[in-house]
Amino acid sequence: MARSFKACSAAVAVAAADEILQLLAGSTTPCIITGITISNTSDYADAQAEGLEVSINRFATNGNGGTAIASSPGEVGDTPDAVATGAGGTHATGTRTRLWAEAWNIQAPFKWRPTPEEYITVSAAGNLVVLIDGTPADPVTCIVGIEWLEIGG
Repeated sequence: MARSFKACSAAVAVAAADEILQLLAGSTTPCIITGITISNTSDYADAQAEGLEVSINRFATNGNGGTAIASSPGEVGDTPDAVATGAGGTHATGTRTRLWAEAWNIQAPFKWRPTPEEYITVSAAGNLVVLIDGTPADPVTCIVGIEWLEIGG
């Protein structure tokens, strides 16, 4: 049976194109990504309105990510094999496989809620990286959340 987990970052300022979340799957445990949310806590006025490109990617080589984000299990006491990290740290490198991209109007949350047929699978020891691909006109303070299932482990 799959085990469910969620992780949500603290608010982080994004002033340039940047990695805002990385999920590193456990060495023997694949993950299925069931949701990603990005919200803006800083710019609400019409003058700050902008659309930013958000992409969901795999990279050939894992980075060390940034600050670890605490995970919450669906089942009390369960511990994930995957590690979610926020902005900063050493980015994943190598060949990039872009799995999804969408424009995000920062005045409303970005919610990627795929149907089961559209779930993204992260292989054991693999990564999933969420990027803001364009430079914001002015810094945007974001909170990023991810939900996933772990198979086995």
